[in-house]
Amino acid sequence: MATGYDVSGLGAYTKDSADKNKVLYKHIAEGDSAQYFPVMTGVKSSENIHLIETAPVWQAQACGFTASANTAFTNTSISTAKIGIYMDWCEKDLESKYTQLAMKAGSDLDMLTFEKQIVDEILMKNRYKKERAIWLGNTLSTDQDLLHFDGFVKKIAADANVTTVTPGVWSVANARTRMQEFASALTNDMLNNQTGKVFMGSQEYRDYRLAMINANLYHNAATGALTLEGTDIEIVPTIALSGTKKIYYIPTEYAFLGTDLENEFETFSLEYAKEARKIRFILEFKLGVQHVYGSLIAQMLNT
Repeated sequence: MATGYDVSGLGAYTKDSADKNKVLYKHIAEGDSAQYFPVMTGVKSSENIHLIETAPVWQAQACGFTASANTAFTNTSISTAKIGIYMDWCEKDLESKYTQLAMKAGSDLDMLTFEKQIVDEILMKNRYKKERAIWLGNTLSTDQDLLHFDGFVKKIAADANVTTVTPGVWSVANARTRMQEFASALTNDMLNNQTGKVFMGSQEYRDYRLAMINANLYHNAATGALTLEGTDIEIVPTIALSGTKKIYYIPTEYAFLGTDLENEFETFSLEYAKEARKIRFILEFKLGVQHVYGSLIAQMLNT
């Protein structure tokens, strides 16, 4: 006759965290180059950007008066796409799992149990999606996040006034050479614009920093923000361009983000739909980009 404990009917035990509300989500690179561009609010569909240009001409003084040159008015427009995130959850799905430990008591489950973790992750990933879209947006894309509007990369490529610097092969070994070539192609107007910045991918930014360190140029590369060698122009890394090997010089005062309401891509509603017995998340916003004065913009599309 067997003696002692018989535990053959029990499965192996895995201890749960003492904190019943502790669930983790993966943090991803969000990018924040959008912070450098002016925001145009109130753009529900499309809005004009009005431009003025006057070209005065020097003349020799005389007793008579002869007017020369003129002032020209032109327009371009910025359009926004209507974008939304829609999700719902049935809290009863959590009752049969360990997640029940964090749930409110009773059967009236009208609150999202892991609201902070879920909403924080949604907003984090929405910032990442926004960063990609403002650069890589393409209405012909098959990527669900990028097909709503055309981003800076496509718009700049279509602008015949943009300076296109002869590209080359990109690597850590020749990153300084590529950047020096890019700097040499910038015009006087570009070099003297107080809002001009260089935008490049996070990987390429790292490559350039390593190239500077390998050349013992620690004063420009060891810590802090990088500047374009030979200039005082700040380089801004963005996750959106990471791996593309593309480099852009843009005066940020002439590149715009269009939206209906500032920060509306962070504004959401979370409500209990009684008829469906589900909790619904709704986040709606409008977004688009536009640049002006392409002659002050440069691109280098390396391989």
